Amino acid sequence: MTSLFTQMKNVLTGHPTRFYDLFEDLAAHAVSCAARMKVLASGVPEDSPECKRIHEEETAADVVNHQILEHLTASFVPPIDPIDVHDIAEAIDDVIDQMDEAAKRVCQFHVRTTRPEFIEQMEVLVESTQALAQAVGTLRRTHWAGDLRPALERIHHLERRGDEVYQSALSKLFEGKTDPLVALQWNEMFMIGERAIDCCMTAANVLERVALHSEG
Repeated sequence: MTSLFTQMKNVLTGHPTRFYDLFEDLAAHAVSCAARMKVLASGVPEDSPECKRIHEEETAADVVNHQILEHLTASFVPPIDPIDVHDIAEAIDDVIDQMDEAAKRVCQFHVRTTRPEFIEQMEVLVESTQALAQAVGTLRRTHWAGDLRPALERIHHLERRGDEVYQSALSKLFEGKTDPLVALQWNEMFMIGERAIDCCMTAANVLERVALHSEG
């Protein structure tokens, strides 16, 4: 039976664990989208059913993001500062939005063959979202600033690796052997992939800021 104290606490905070559940749900969508992007990149992108599935996943993530904001509105004293709740949700959602944008470009550009650098970029993205999900999972812990550090370091490393892949991809793309129109299309694809990885880094920075603010 729920104690009176717990009932009063839930009235004030709006069931605090619900925030953590929703954050983790949102991060799981990011991981799933990245895995789908890797599958898309490994086949014939234009014909891949993953294009539609990624868009459906992005729509589902938007629903989760909306639920977070609704729960925030209903919570008198949320476990995390309201601005931080909003920033965390938006940062994770931005990662998913970039992947949805990449999937849309695949169809718009009628991409039928994938460059190996794009596959490598998506592999970095998969690892980045996994590390981000690990970081989000530390939110519900009591002393999570310290627990957050390994995931943050991993994301920083992957962001640097992503930069290397991106620069190498552009160098090969514009060495003069690629049709100019195709080069322009892939330049945008690589740019979106780079932004998705950067968004993981941005989300990690938000989590670090919130951790320092919460324990400061």
